[in-house]
Amino acid sequence: MRHSISRRAATPGAATASRYHTALGSLREVLACFEVAAALGYEPDVDPQLRGRFDHVIGTLVRLVGGH
Repeated sequence: MRHSISRRAATPGAATASRYHTALGSLREVLACFEVAAALGYEPDVDPQLRGRFDHVIGTLVRLVGGH
């Protein structure tokens, strides 16, 4: 995800939105992995503070790609 966001500065126009969209998908995948691991009992539930950080970044990326 960090790589997709950092490449934004070097990529103009529609490709920028594409990079943000890729980063958003990657972040959602990571969060889903944590949630599945917790649901299966492999890991504890996602820490509320960490979940808040995920939600903040996801929300920012949603706004950047034009989501609602």
